[in-house]
Amino acid sequence: MDSPFAKILLFFSILCLLLAGVLLASYLVFQQVESTFGPADDFISLQHRIQLTISLFLDKNSLLEEHTLPTEAGIFTIGYGESVVSVADRLAQLGYINDKQAFLHYMQYKGLDKTVQAGEYKIPQTFSDIQLANFLQDATPTDVIINI
Repeated sequence: MDSPFAKILLFFSILCLLLAGVLLASYLVFQQVESTFGPADDFISLQHRIQLTISLFLDKNSLLEEHTLPTEAGIFTIGYGESVVSVADRLAQLGYINDKQAFLHYMQYKGLDKTVQAGEYKIPQTFSDIQLANFLQDATPTDVIINI
């Protein structure tokens, strides 16, 4: 083991094992996030997808935890032209979401940040951050008043 060739071979062997371990761990993280949250939006860059995947992996419990409102349901209004960041700020202030940044990362990962609709939402009594993010995609009123 005193030969320089043997030392170089040992070094590269260890380096290859470490690289294989990192690649395997990365693959498992991507698989777990995709199985939990579904596939990522096709229009995000690879670098952004990697960042969002790591964030979602670390914040998974916060996003999946269910909230229960003290009242039957809450009313939440999104104004026309309101940014998703502003919406997330208000949701966090009202206690509807656990972690504003994790919520925004999920919205970006799924591409939901581009499709939030303005309108009035009747928030269900029990929901998770993920359910709320998907809920904010359809502002169709549940009650319609018709005057005859």
